Amino acid sequence: MDPAFKCFSDDQLRLSGSQLEHFLNTVIFPPLCAFGIVGNTLTIMVLISNDLMSRLVVGVCFERVIGVRSPLHRLAAPSKRRLVAGLLILLSACAALTCYYHVSQQCFMKVFCHDTQWIAKCVDITSNGWQANSTNPSSNLLRQYVKWMRAANVALVIVIPLVFLVVLNTMLMYYVKKRSFFLIQNLSKLTRRMQREGQAKLPFVGTLFRRHSDQLIQQKMEHRVAVTVCAVVTSFTITQAPSAVVLLWRFMWTDWQFVDGWYDLEVTTSFLVIFGKCLNFVVFCLSSENFRQKLLVILRARCGGISEEKRCHSVITTYTRCDSKDSRILSAKKSFQSI
Repeated sequence: MDPAFKCFSDDQLRLSGSQLEHFLNTVIFPPLCAFGIVGNTLTIMVLISNDLMSRLVVGVCFERVIGVRSPLHRLAAPSKRRLVAGLLILLSACAALTCYYHVSQQCFMKVFCHDTQWIAKCVDITSNGWQANSTNPSSNLLRQYVKWMRAANVALVIVIPLVFLVVLNTMLMYYVKKRSFFLIQNLSKLTRRMQREGQAKLPFVGTLFRRHSDQLIQQKMEHRVAVTVCAVVTSFTITQAPSAVVLLWRFMWTDWQFVDGWYDLEVTTSFLVIFGKCLNFVVFCLSSENFRQKLLVILRARCGGISEEKRCHSVITTYTRCDSKDSRILSAKKSFQSI
């Protein structure tokens, strides 16, 4: 039968490769995408408010480890020029790591059903198997470039950051626990000493007690920050690690004939990465009380700032346009100040 007269059903013309992919792309992805855009926008608004800088997760872990290990360490703020240069280098590196996607597939198109149906099939250029048992026309240099850039992407984007995050997160929890034990132990010794010898005999103990109490409060704040960092790191690890395993397996066994369920596994791990990107807002809200407070302040300022300003202006105008007598104006001002 001539392929030009062969017609396909709607299920065969479906863009998705499986029922699972069709369900994820049509039912789950649209609301998840909207939630991710809104949530990440709010997260960025909170992180850049009040001169706070949005940093990389690895950078946050590294800075927290230094801050907890060496409390007197001064964190130097980068200049605007260095910040812009760092962002440009970061974006350029990301573009270099992902540009191989544009040449990693070669697609073939064919017309069916009396020139009314177009069918396209994309083949990985690193694969030895080709359409109609023909030879792979891609050059060996291009195939090696895609192969090693794919491996570099897995290593530099997923594997190495995961290793750094696990190590830094472990160090962070160790130093937080060590400082907590040290502060609580010293505070307990001072408390027992005050109870045994009395405040009159040891006038300096009260000052030391207050100092250690302040350090304990600061340590609790550091502990809350550590909990937030751990939550972000755990979320990143759970959502990114499976895709790294799948990509690494693909890289090591390029020509392996995978079973039918392998495609659904690739779809699931890829969708898990998208889910992890949308989960940042939820993680910050659940793990950081300071983040929730700043978010409420920003939303109230953006939503109710104009009406609040008009209300205050109307109240001030009402009180300043009182009777022309000085005594009544003075009483009106005092009553306004009491409000």
